[in-house]
Amino acid sequence: MRLFFVPALLVPIAFVYACVRLWVIAVNVKAGRSRLKAGPASARTIGVCLAYGGLWVYTLAMLVFAARVVFTVGVASRQFGEAFAFLALYPVAVVLAEWCFFHGLERAPA
Repeated sequence: MRLFFVPALLVPIAFVYACVRLWVIAVNVKAGRSRLKAGPASARTIGVCLAYGGLWVYTLAMLVFAARVVFTVGVASRQFGEAFAFLALYPVAVVLAEWCFFHGLERAPA
């Protein structure tokens, strides 16, 4: 039972971090405080766009999953394995997306 405690703490922390990071990136790019490091057709730009879109989709899927768990009384045993994999991979997805953001975005010159 103790093995599930640390991952159970990481999922909400990663969820809040992802929500804040997605908001901050959008605000900074729109305000001109951040920009892409490379040109519009480079692999870095494509990676940042895919990471941003993928993190949005995964975060929205987490919201839908949480709502389904809250409003559904029972969960079948076969769904438990799917849910565990879905939840366990979310912090990994957040770290990978942040890696893409770190290497693909830069602060705009003042």
